[in-house]
Amino acid sequence: MRIDEAKEVLKFIMQNGEVPVLVGEAGIGKTEIIKRIGAETNRNVIILMLSQMEPGDLLGLPSRDEKNQKTIYYKPDWWPESGDTIIFLDEINRAHISVRNAVMQLLLDKRIHNNVLPEGTWLVAAMNPETDNYEVEQIMDQAFMDRFVWIKVINPLPDWIKFMAATKRAHFDYLTAIENVYKVGSQAFETDDFSLPELRPTPRALERLGKLLVNCPNHLKQYLNELSLGIVGKIGPKIIQEYFNSIKTELTYTDLLTGNTVAVEKANSATRVQVLDSLLTYLLTKYDEANKTLDIDNTTLENITKCLELYKKEELGPLYRFAQEKYRQIILTMKKQSPAFAQFFRKLVNEIGFKDAILKMQ
Repeated sequence: MRIDEAKEVLKFIMQNGEVPVLVGEAGIGKTEIIKRIGAETNRNVIILMLSQMEPGDLLGLPSRDEKNQKTIYYKPDWWPESGDTIIFLDEINRAHISVRNAVMQLLLDKRIHNNVLPEGTWLVAAMNPETDNYEVEQIMDQAFMDRFVWIKVINPLPDWIKFMAATKRAHFDYLTAIENVYKVGSQAFETDDFSLPELRPTPRALERLGKLLVNCPNHLKQYLNELSLGIVGKIGPKIIQEYFNSIKTELTYTDLLTGNTVAVEKANSATRVQVLDSLLTYLLTKYDEANKTLDIDNTTLENITKCLELYKKEELGPLYRFAQEKYRQIILTMKKQSPAFAQFFRKLVNEIGFKDAILKMQ
């Protein structure tokens, strides 16, 4: 996965309570992307360089609670004060085994001893590949690997130049010079010849994949195969494919109302047209002509819009009926209630073929 693609994927994973780990070469922007996520989500980013830490740095100092006759641990100085925080566990495969063991409870229970992370705290990790280029320890512990969603990241030269230009970190002429030199020959930005640790499916991993699969928004579904590889290993893409093969293919106008874009994508063209026609008939029953209102909430209108955006142009024929007076009032109401639908319909009408068809009907 390219590093510039990873930002939205990482947010999605952390929002669902899971812990992604970025595996990539040194200097490609793993820390930078986490800082950018923190800035965009108004979260404080706490960076823990695990290679420089000892177990006590994670656990905090012990103290005797005389009243309750037990040992408690003071919070370490890095401990977050609020849930608006991202804890970045960097260099996990340079850390001593004792430090990784201390991290295990943090990953599993979001706590260390008596200290519990504030609700909403996000966790993310990173490491360099386990290759001869780095002095790292090979992670063999399946229980430790099973705590993460593993993501292989690269940073191709065009992406890096685009980022540097957008952040004004380099002069345009300098970036042009770099680009020209690398066209002559260099592999520094093309290093992706490394593999993730060998993962295997476990009940916990399969549960994690299922949660992300069900909650995955449409614009991130293209990354599901890659995410599945980083959760359950080689069997992941087969599970994803089988899942989509088993989804009910029959489409009804209720699917449009609820935003079931998967059902729309799987339906054939004739079914889409028929269902759109049924939807228009249904909308007529929800229209109050006296008050010129439509008894449909904005969320439902946005669901309809998302589904119609997946239709091919020739499948939108039933929408021509909106040129007729009784339908025109409905479309005006829908445009007024939903900016998303208004934008969709405006774009549709401006397409020459569709516009000509409406003019002919008028």
